[in-house]
Amino acid sequence: MDKFIEIYKGRILPICARPGMGTTALALQIADVYTQNTDKAAVIFSPRLTKEEILDRIVCQRLPFDYYGKVEKNDLSEDLQKQFASEKEKVAESKLQIVEATEMTDDGIKQTLADSDNVGLVVVDCLDAFEGRVSVATLEALATEVNVPLIVVCQAKRTVERRLNKHPKRRDIKIKESKIPYRG
Repeated sequence: MDKFIEIYKGRILPICARPGMGTTALALQIADVYTQNTDKAAVIFSPRLTKEEILDRIVCQRLPFDYYGKVEKNDLSEDLQKQFASEKEKVAESKLQIVEATEMTDDGIKQTLADSDNVGLVVVDCLDAFEGRVSVATLEALATEVNVPLIVVCQAKRTVERRLNKHPKRRDIKIKESKIPYRG
């Protein structure tokens, strides 16, 4: 984890795929593991998931078997409910800062990070859902300014599926009214 943080310090790390491929799960797991192994906080901005939904997803990732389907169906025994509640309390008290960013803009993200202490990682999930209120240029400047890795989850266009090798290219990233700049 330390090597990952050092490599991406002050930079954007885009995680892109088609919806339902686990991009949000990966970003949340990185943030959770980071806060468990360091003394710094991870700030998660999500315009489409509530704080409760994010907490549930992180708890389900921590527990030993597939809780997510059982939680969605409300199909947990009393013992499993207690175990889930106990783990959820631990996650809620951890150094994860979850921000419901439904109407958030560039300035709101800047202000939230300025008001946060000891931040070591920032996750923006899902950039497409901000509908142009948050720009990649601002996020790049912000990553450099706060000197932490900034994980940005975004969707990929369907053009990837039409290729024989299915390898995505930077132009396949689907971001409304902005593009992640190409570097090299």
